[in-house]
Amino acid sequence: MLIQFSALVEILNRPILQSITVRMNILREPDSESNNSEMSNKPKINNVEITYCTQCLWLLRAAWLAQELLTTFDLDLTSVALKPGTGGVFQVTLNTVLLFSRKDAGRFPEAKEIKQLIRDHIDPERDLGHSDRAKNESV
Repeated sequence: MLIQFSALVEILNRPILQSITVRMNILREPDSESNNSEMSNKPKINNVEITYCTQCLWLLRAAWLAQELLTTFDLDLTSVALKPGTGGVFQVTLNTVLLFSRKDAGRFPEAKEIKQLIRDHIDPERDLGHSDRAKNESV
């Protein structure tokens, strides 16, 4: 269906459509904002990388941890990458900052522990629910 330009102008001049248009413009971010507010509105890039040992067959463990992180931080993480390695490596980094190393800790990380470390970097005020509670703390 084609609407002629004059008919479209007439429709847009109706009070209810003007109100809708004004509301839409208010909701839209103004173009004349300062650079500081534009910078604060930009989404932050958070890349997690899980390096796992292929010789030790730790892919499943790394994939499980990646799934846990993507479930918890679904809108906050830009990517979760699995990076094959050798020599017993199991490391978790966030934006190239080492958060956990199996060799340094002498053990594998708990999912709760990695979630807390990532949260502390990207959104310290965020509540992780049961992942923040101590084992002896009642619900």
